[in-house]
Amino acid sequence: MAAGLNFVVAYNYNQERHTDWYNAVDYYNDKLTMFDRGNARHNLRIAGTWEVPIGKGRHLLSNIPTALDYVIGGWATSSMWMFRSGDLLNFGGTWGGALVTGDPSQNVPAGDYFNPNVFQTLPAYTERTNPRFYSSIRGPQFWQLDTTLVKYFSITERVKFELRMEFYNLPNIYMPGDPDLGVGSGTMGRSTGPMGGNYGREIQYTGRIHF
Repeated sequence: MAAGLNFVVAYNYNQERHTDWYNAVDYYNDKLTMFDRGNARHNLRIAGTWEVPIGKGRHLLSNIPTALDYVIGGWATSSMWMFRSGDLLNFGGTWGGALVTGDPSQNVPAGDYFNPNVFQTLPAYTERTNPRFYSSIRGPQFWQLDTTLVKYFSITERVKFELRMEFYNLPNIYMPGDPDLGVGSGTMGRSTGPMGGNYGREIQYTGRIHF
């Protein structure tokens, strides 16, 4: 904490692996393969709080009239910005193989996350051979900014009223979810909805008395 300002940064690099069956034949033979879990590699959080140093009991203008303190004194704010890189896309899992005729990371149509035209439905009784993941293909990234604005009103020397306003997804940003991976679905390669945890801007008001 310095001059009412507190600042924290947290970063996590994630790489998890687990065992699973590559296809139905491996499941029958109980042959396990080590796979990436596909979770986001990079996770970043930046958070900070600032107690504005103006008003009664603070560094600047501590002796201002009460009426003026109600307007410009007693303010504080805090924010948290979070970022997560995209997930690896799991093409088919154990049972949902596909016939792949090219590199899905090449010649990607506008608005798509990969080229769906290289995927065809796997013929019946055909062993899956396509990769579960493509290292160069990931889903959309996610970020969000949450902010809190607080105003303290001095009622007596020991009693204060706190008005807190909390803003979730302050910029009201839409974050697309992972693209459709269904072969022949008509929307394969495109995101068709918001990412989990992404909502429109939400505002919450709270009043408290401190004594």
